[in-house]
Amino acid sequence: MKKGMACLTAAVLLFSFTGCRREKTGATLAVNLDHSYTSQQVELDGDVSFISPLFAVGTEVALDVSYQGKSGEELLFLDPETGESRSYPLEVSGLILPLPDGKLLQFRQDIAVDKNWNTTLNSCAAVKMSADGKEEEIISVELPEDCQSMGDGAADADGRLYLTYYGNDSVSHLFAYDSDLQQMGEIDLGSWEIYRLTRGASGAVYAALWAPASGGDAIRLLRLDGTETEEIDTEETSFSMFGLETGYGDYELLLLGRHFDVYGIQINGTQTEEELLMDAIGSDFSSSSMGVTALPDGRLFIAEQPLSEDQWNCYLARERTQEEKDNIRLISLAGVALDDELIDAVSHFNRSQSEVRIVTVDYAQPDDPYPYPASVEAFQKDLLSGVVPDVICTDDLPFPELASKGLFEDLRPRLEKEIDPDDHLMNFFDSMEYSGKLQQIGFSYFLDTFTGRTERVGTETGLSVADFTAMAQDRPEDMTLLESGAPADNFLYYFVQPAESSFIDWEQGTCSFQTPEFAQLLSLSASMPSLAVLEQGTYSYADGTNVESDTALLQRSYISSPIDWHDIHAVQFKGDDVTAVGYPSAGNLFDPDFTISVNAMSKEQDLIWKWMDYMLSDEYQQGVTSLPVSREALAEQIEAAKQDSTHRAWDMLTQNEVLSGAATDAEMTQFMEMLEHTTASRYSDLHIDEILNEELGMYLAGDQTAEQAAEKIQSRAELYLSERK
Repeated sequence: MKKGMACLTAAVLLFSFTGCRREKTGATLAVNLDHSYTSQQVELDGDVSFISPLFAVGTEVALDVSYQGKSGEELLFLDPETGESRSYPLEVSGLILPLPDGKLLQFRQDIAVDKNWNTTLNSCAAVKMSADGKEEEIISVELPEDCQSMGDGAADADGRLYLTYYGNDSVSHLFAYDSDLQQMGEIDLGSWEIYRLTRGASGAVYAALWAPASGGDAIRLLRLDGTETEEIDTEETSFSMFGLETGYGDYELLLLGRHFDVYGIQINGTQTEEELLMDAIGSDFSSSSMGVTALPDGRLFIAEQPLSEDQWNCYLARERTQEEKDNIRLISLAGVALDDELIDAVSHFNRSQSEVRIVTVDYAQPDDPYPYPASVEAFQKDLLSGVVPDVICTDDLPFPELASKGLFEDLRPRLEKEIDPDDHLMNFFDSMEYSGKLQQIGFSYFLDTFTGRTERVGTETGLSVADFTAMAQDRPEDMTLLESGAPADNFLYYFVQPAESSFIDWEQGTCSFQTPEFAQLLSLSASMPSLAVLEQGTYSYADGTNVESDTALLQRSYISSPIDWHDIHAVQFKGDDVTAVGYPSAGNLFDPDFTISVNAMSKEQDLIWKWMDYMLSDEYQQGVTSLPVSREALAEQIEAAKQDSTHRAWDMLTQNEVLSGAATDAEMTQFMEMLEHTTASRYSDLHIDEILNEELGMYLAGDQTAEQAAEKIQSRAELYLSERK
């Protein structure tokens, strides 16, 4: 790792110039529009609250639709080409399947629920309907014993049905029925669970299984033939628990993969071949939920609920022509584990453009959990070889190291031209400055802080390490520093990371961990229980110490909206005066949803700013799911909080939802003062964190003293910082 970091420093020096004006040579990360689909929105009548694409019927798509302010569901047949539709009210909701003769079958369940919310499926009727949704026949379905509810289902080309039930053991059971709905028997699944039954393009039915013991990592695919099964090899595919749909043409199945990418699956005997058809993000789909149905000609009908919206939208998507691809200018954006908010911002911008597109590259590797060390290393290797995008998402990257080498454009001059400082929280942008330049920027954020009762913690925010420690030591003997469910294993995140800038001078490449202040920070860990101690019993918030019962001094508050601050005051602190004391030496922290930097050598800076102008606009700012940087959008959030007299919040102490009501003027004034006086953003360095985790872990385990831990941290951090110079 040390050798790699030294090489990175040497390579990034290629981007450093002194005393001369740099010619913008452009980004070098190659991107394209392969697997990018273009789409047109399909408008539906009414205010749709939920859409479930069911299956294709010729050129139409059958949808299960619910509308806001309207009870019940409708079976909607939609021609996505013309937008014409016909709908039929459903008496009750239930699984709807297409039959090989073109008719439909809906299953209606009679479920009893006892006072403990246990369910029993008393009976189930299958209602046969014509293709236009008219009822023709009702057939009683033979149920297995101890059946609680029905799950998924599918009918094969011979009219045989396969239905999933859940029993009292909460395990899925698969049964086969003949075309007359007479039970043929149960299909043995062993210890595997069903997550999807799907009919393939050939008419065969497939069962996708997962192993609960593997957490969903182990996947199997079976082809069903009555009560017999045939194993399909999926080892070389992207099979996961996202979704499996009916295919078209040579593609027996469609697979929804990571980020809802669409794969075509060909099945020859028991062997499978996979082909990526649609890159979802590259096709402007950034959904928190998405359903896909293939039409016979390969076009895709897509219903999605965007991350930043409550409504569902429908699209008819097709692959781009080569001419379309040739006439679009591309902006490359790369990072590790790209944030959903960032993807959503890219997708919304791309949909509004006809001649320019932002193309994303995510270096995150499937088996590389947070903090993504292997993925970060892969990204760094590309940077080492000079492969650099137009825009870099700096989340989880060693930002000070890259910024100090001149890789990033200073955004401050352009920002001051693009916006009115009075219309935005400029201290949010200021908090991300490095070396007097704004080399990274965010557009929405959370407010991260410690909160406590004012009578116990005072009114000051941003206490020094010494004053914070003194406040902690002055608490009553029977009061814990944090809630009893906050283990010492979180000590690094709670206390050390926010104060890193107090011990590291990133610009000079020096550190000072062997100080009385750092020793004082370490002393705070003594008040936090070890994770092992917590795991010895079953921890519950109500049984432990907490601020709500005034048995803990502080709680960590992660605030995403003005109403959150109201709930903290009204519910968690029972209306008592509250102070956001913040973190030792750092105070309150902005935690941006994402941060981006612009490659100083990019030729597309005007186009990049067109995108950033969009993210600074009221349209975007009013739709963020956290706190906006726009004062107008923030004022709208505050006004909504003050008007919501029916607002309810979760009371951790009673484990019940309670009426919290509307926010007060005093609460919102205090909240704005907190935002106005926040001066820092949360940042931590992956390699410094690795050093701190290892040495503090040994200290917390009693394997070394505080002095030994500080000495080792100082030595290792000095070596790392010296290699960055």
